[in-house]
Amino acid sequence: MHLRISKKIIQQELKKINISTEKEVDKVGDFLINFIKVVNRLHIEGRNGIWAYIIKNSYRPGLVKGQFNGMITNPPWLALSKIRNNPYKEMLKLKARHYNINPRGASFLHIELATIFLLHGIQNYLKDGALVACVVPDSVMNGQNHNPFRLESYNNATEPVKFQLQEIWRVEKGTFKNEAIVILGRKGIESNWIIEDDFKKIKGKLMNKRKSKELNFYENRMGNRTSWHEEKLINSTTIENAGHFKQGADIMPRTFYCYDINSYNENISKVKSISLDSDKAFIISDVKTEKNFQIDECYIQSDVIFEVYTSNLLTPFIIAEPIKSVLPIKKDTKDKLKLIPYEDVIIRDDDLQYIVDKIGESKPGYNGNWERLNARNKLRSQEKLPLDGYYIFVGTSGSYVCAAYKKANEINVEKTIIDQTLNWTHVQTEDEALYLTGLMNSEAINIAISIFQPRGQQGARHIHSLPYEVTPQYVSTNPLHQEVVQATRNLLQEYSELNINEPTNIEKLLPNNGSLARRRIFSRNKIKSLEAYNDYKIACHIIYNVL
Repeated sequence: MHLRISKKIIQQELKKINISTEKEVDKVGDFLINFIKVVNRLHIEGRNGIWAYIIKNSYRPGLVKGQFNGMITNPPWLALSKIRNNPYKEMLKLKARHYNINPRGASFLHIELATIFLLHGIQNYLKDGALVACVVPDSVMNGQNHNPFRLESYNNATEPVKFQLQEIWRVEKGTFKNEAIVILGRKGIESNWIIEDDFKKIKGKLMNKRKSKELNFYENRMGNRTSWHEEKLINSTTIENAGHFKQGADIMPRTFYCYDINSYNENISKVKSISLDSDKAFIISDVKTEKNFQIDECYIQSDVIFEVYTSNLLTPFIIAEPIKSVLPIKKDTKDKLKLIPYEDVIIRDDDLQYIVDKIGESKPGYNGNWERLNARNKLRSQEKLPLDGYYIFVGTSGSYVCAAYKKANEINVEKTIIDQTLNWTHVQTEDEALYLTGLMNSEAINIAISIFQPRGQQGARHIHSLPYEVTPQYVSTNPLHQEVVQATRNLLQEYSELNINEPTNIEKLLPNNGSLARRRIFSRNKIKSLEAYNDYKIACHIIYNVL
């Protein structure tokens, strides 16, 4: 009798959640009855520890589907890249694709839980017209991983989520551990976006504990990339991609490959680990893995000693001497870079096997070292560097763009390796090198990209590919581009003369002389003090249209 009543109740509840055909009801009802029998038996036998809890918390959400007229929530803030082998990871990826908010391109690793939870709640628990207020990370405003959400791609999902944004509240900094906003909207009602001067606008507020301030937020656009911001700055349907910049290779961890290297003779060098009291200590001062890795003094032939350029060598318009490194790689007869086979390592007339074996004690698997060095083919992309023209280096980290260029004959191209902390490109003419490095070091480019940079506790996050997406490709016949070239040339000439007259300036820019941020600030302040700076600043501002 108890089971017959249970089945009747189950049938009634199933119909509430749109399982309505007799066949579906009987099938699900029979399953639940049999399941309850098994769980009941396990309980009597003392073998049921968790099923009762799971059952209660599994069926209850289904009974309230589409029942609520409002939802106020603070869902978890976590990127899926932070979840290791959590069993929910694949399900959450499927959810992101289901709602059509999975990140595209390089941001695909950074699916964020907050918007998944929000859309799941709206779709499953709210009636049409229901009010939504949700606390989400500030990165929803401009993070590339949240671009599909800002584009309301969930409206075009296989099963569309009818959520329409009504208002945005920016929460005062320090309220939460990380920067936050509150998004307010309704299910199935038109959004409050309006058009003003070709920009989409929505009302908002700046909120703190005691008061609020009225704001407007505008959808800035660069190609298909968007940002919600208090100002109207960029509304472009194209992405420029100037310079075709590439990211350097993963020469990590530094302690495995970067050493204190001194020439012993033309073909062999004395190699030892960098000590903390060395003038090269800056190389390992901020290492995060294999911090205690050490080798004894040994001797290495010059064919496996390379010159690595990293971002901590870079200040505006100047890049310091490269870092000497030992890498077990070589070029084959077709000029292709590859790992030196271990059987060739052990017959070498130097101590390369000793270093390789020491690395293997920390990270076993010799071939795996090549896979790490050549992640995403970033090392192989450097195997045929041109011997002429100019190389441009741009930092990938920090809040401000920083760049320098070198003539190809000023660097040892055959031995040069560019690290992942730099983006790089090769151009044929010095005019193009001046144009790109001039723009990359300008105030204007930082204004142009700032609205697309997610912010954390320490301010704007890494710049990644943003500088190239807002920078027009160089056109030698464009008079505005030539103004940037000439203004940058004049600025560099004056900067060079200043450094000749004040030689301590160059010493202060050396990588072993303080933090990278402090050295770059020092350089920028010196550059801003130059007479040529104002003309340079105006020329760059015109290119980015941020006057």
